[in-house]
Amino acid sequence: MFNQNDSSIKFFSQDDSNKIFNVLVDDNVEELASIIFKYPNPDIELKTPNDYKYPYLLRNVKYPIQAAAFFGSENCYNYLLSIGVQEIRVNHYVKIDTRHFAAAGGKISIFRRFTEFPDPQESERHPMIFAIDYGNLDCVKYMWSKGFDFSLSKHCVLHACASGSIEIVEFISHQCRNFTQMAKNATVDKRSMSCDNHEEFQLAERYPFRVDEDKLNSLMLAAKSGSVDVVNFLIKKGLNLGATNKNGITALVLAARYGSLSCVKALIEAGAYFQITRRKCNCFVEAATQGHLDIVKYLLDKGMNVNFQTSDGKDALSGAVEMRRELVVKYLLMKSASTTPTAEILAKTTIAIFDMIIKEESKEFYKIVLGKSSYELERYPGVRFLDPSRQVNFQLIYHIFENHIDFKDLSDDLRLFIFEIDDWFKEEHFLSKLCKTKGFISDLSSNENSPIKYIRNSRQLEILINCGFNISQEIAKNKLIDKLRSDNQFTPDLKCYVMLLKYINDIEILDINYIINQLILFYKPYQNESHRIILERLKNHLKNFKCESYNMDRLLKYPYSEIILNEMDQSERQKIIDKNSLP
Repeated sequence: MFNQNDSSIKFFSQDDSNKIFNVLVDDNVEELASIIFKYPNPDIELKTPNDYKYPYLLRNVKYPIQAAAFFGSENCYNYLLSIGVQEIRVNHYVKIDTRHFAAAGGKISIFRRFTEFPDPQESERHPMIFAIDYGNLDCVKYMWSKGFDFSLSKHCVLHACASGSIEIVEFISHQCRNFTQMAKNATVDKRSMSCDNHEEFQLAERYPFRVDEDKLNSLMLAAKSGSVDVVNFLIKKGLNLGATNKNGITALVLAARYGSLSCVKALIEAGAYFQITRRKCNCFVEAATQGHLDIVKYLLDKGMNVNFQTSDGKDALSGAVEMRRELVVKYLLMKSASTTPTAEILAKTTIAIFDMIIKEESKEFYKIVLGKSSYELERYPGVRFLDPSRQVNFQLIYHIFENHIDFKDLSDDLRLFIFEIDDWFKEEHFLSKLCKTKGFISDLSSNENSPIKYIRNSRQLEILINCGFNISQEIAKNKLIDKLRSDNQFTPDLKCYVMLLKYINDIEILDINYIINQLILFYKPYQNESHRIILERLKNHLKNFKCESYNMDRLLKYPYSEIILNEMDQSERQKIIDKNSLP
């Protein structure tokens, strides 16, 4: 039998945790028992399942009885109690227990097992909030029957309006003597709208909040949820249609942002204004930015100015262009939208939208767009996200090179940046794809504008050679010198040196001393083959080589020292031997 005091094992294994979640979904007692009997103590913690994406709240489940309560697995729940599992287990980090999971799950036969609940004034963590958020009216009524006083909890009113359940809103309004007052005056911090209310609140699936959505009132929350029934109910209660939070957000803006045409209509028909220019947020601009074409059409039909701008200069067309809302852009242009998105905004959009907006521009304009196409890199220099598409508009860059601009038109900074982007995002094969565009390969034989000058590694050099770019001796020499000076000397790109040396016929133009001393100083055994090739190429030009004092002891240990010593001047060779023979 189980030993409740056995603390030798604190967790179910990951595999068994996954299985327990699966059998609880099916309420399979036999399978659950077969897993639990492998452990000396059934009251140990689960690991977060990693084989299936469960509701966000279940990330906070610590014990099987909590998961059983959420899934409404009554047979498994009873089994766990029968083997001595503690019924109310508290997760101290997020301060919730089995009652919270049962309230969210909504199985009233399980929930009725609990007869005591926290004080209503602790409502941010109260099981009532979980029942409201998950739309479980029976659980709400049960807790009310046990003495829960809604008049002590503004959070119940706010969460009810956010839940979108008109049944719950109406029930609370009937039982709460000051419902209208709280609905009008109370606002909610975005943190408290997450059920678990901890550091990951912004990831919550039920209430995703944006940075400007703080201190929302009940009407704003209802509009955001898209529940026109709750919106109409609150309008009848006399809530202020024009109320804003500190960022200028209104209920109408949120309805448009989250795509609820029915809520937008209800608010406007009730008298909400939609062309206030002195605010940063506007429903028309929001609808266009988020791609809600039905709302855009409705607002234009209601007399909205297609070129309307907010107090900080935002307009519908620019928002739609930036967020790549192609259908909205087409419609706004058809309706004679005449605002001009900035180069920075155009740099983020799709090729199709770019061509819709751009008619005839100078090469200078395309260069600006090209420079802005690495938008996240500009905002966060030095930071490279896992998803390259979040930072660089690769497709638009190819399009501009294919149709609007040549490599010779770019500034040195832009040329360098192209090769940096390719180096940062190797998996995108950026340079290889760029070499297929007309503008990039418009002049393969040019020395003055050769992209060879801007390479960062042998991979890029190889791509350009295969593409057909000419490499003169002067370009090869200058690039070799540049690479010697700029490379990370602890991991020099010797393959690139070898490739460049092939294009230098007059070896005497090189600084042999500098090259050989660098090779000796930063020698790595895994680069032996490159060292051998370079030394063979320079072998007949070592007579005047002078080994730097810091390298003399290294030279004798260098695998190719014999080649160097045999070719160099006898007096210089003797200096090295004499120095290393000293005690």
